[in-house]
Amino acid sequence: MDSFRKFRWIFFFVVLGGFSAILDRTKGTAPDRSQVALWVVKSTIVYLAFYLIHGVTAQFLRGTSWLDLQCKEMGTTAYSLFVVVLGAPASLIVIREGLRNRWWGEICL
Repeated sequence: MDSFRKFRWIFFFVVLGGFSAILDRTKGTAPDRSQVALWVVKSTIVYLAFYLIHGVTAQFLRGTSWLDLQCKEMGTTAYSLFVVVLGAPASLIVIREGLRNRWWGEICL
């Protein structure tokens, strides 16, 4: 399982590199708060969908209990809770500001 944990860190740094490439293309101007909140909401939904798919496939294809995955592969529940801690306030910002894509925030909550 160490290779899976290493892959997560590699993916994390690839995402950081992608964000810095986006910021570099904007010539140092940061996007507005509502756009960042919408990005966070969409990425939270994608992450939690992959988290759910991983758990379902592990339970049905490998016969591993859903709850045992936390200790065997993830090591802790922080990998799912950290995303929720970021996604919940961002979805509230998206809903409150009444963006045309506010349904993304409603789905996330």
